[in-house]
Amino acid sequence: MRELIGKLESSDDPSAAALRVIDHFDRLVEERATAAAVVRAMAALAGCPAGLHDAERGVVRRFDPAGRRLPDTEHVSSARLAVPGRIGTRVWLERPDAAADPLDSLLLERAARTVQALN
Repeated sequence: MRELIGKLESSDDPSAAALRVIDHFDRLVEERATAAAVVRAMAALAGCPAGLHDAERGVVRRFDPAGRRLPDTEHVSSARLAVPGRIGTRVWLERPDAAADPLDSLLLERAARTVQALN
């Protein structure tokens, strides 16, 4: 896949960004990353704060795009997605004024699936 990403990047194909997102989260699963690492990656790739509410553990994790931890309180967000198989657990992106990016849905889906796979 990395070879394909390289070819697409040289042609300015917007699909390269989507493949980079998929590849990044696949690597997190391979490396057995922590939930915090998943949220940091989501924030960095989205360019906005991101969060995770882990209902099973009763914790909230939030990070800004630079990887700095934010207060652990659930934030009203513009985009959120439930983690499959984990009742009450969800990931979100904190975009101002609901200004969604074309990759937001993919970022949320891959982050949710990564959290699911890691636990």
